[in-house]
Amino acid sequence: MSTVIVVLLGAGVYFSTSATITPHSPTIPFASNATVTPTLTVSPTATPSPTPTPQVIPINQIMICSCVSDSGNFNFSLIVRNATIDRPKVQVTLLIGLQNNSSNTTGTQLQFIRFQDQLTGETTDGVGEGFSSTQFTPNQLILFRPTFQFVPVAGHKYSLSAELAGTYDFSPITIKF
Repeated sequence: MSTVIVVLLGAGVYFSTSATITPHSPTIPFASNATVTPTLTVSPTATPSPTPTPQVIPINQIMICSCVSDSGNFNFSLIVRNATIDRPKVQVTLLIGLQNNSSNTTGTQLQFIRFQDQLTGETTDGVGEGFSSTQFTPNQLILFRPTFQFVPVAGHKYSLSAELAGTYDFSPITIKF
């Protein structure tokens, strides 16, 4: 009487009529009895692209507000020093100075500061610094950095307008990026 032993090795079947089992090297299933050779797959290493640095554009323009109120006259200047365009953040940050040109201490704040594309009519309001009440002594200049969530289109002209709390308008200026 002969003994049949069925041994499953990997994906192949080995029949033996003896009790001795001889292991074989791995084979490719459903193919000739060739051995499997490991292959090395090389993936290219990604080169990080540099993050563009923000672009600073000098503006150096002054907006004037000759404000008349029930409590008297006061004069303010809004000095627009520069704009920083940060393309990855889709953001423009203005460096502005708000200066009290009168002889009285006055508390005020920006009501709004707004860019308007003169070609498309699109407007973007600034947020952040300058919108909370601040005391200004005579001739005091305080710097603020309001931000705008947009990137200006090169070659377009933008109108910048602003207003102090109490509907005191500054004379608008035009900026070409």
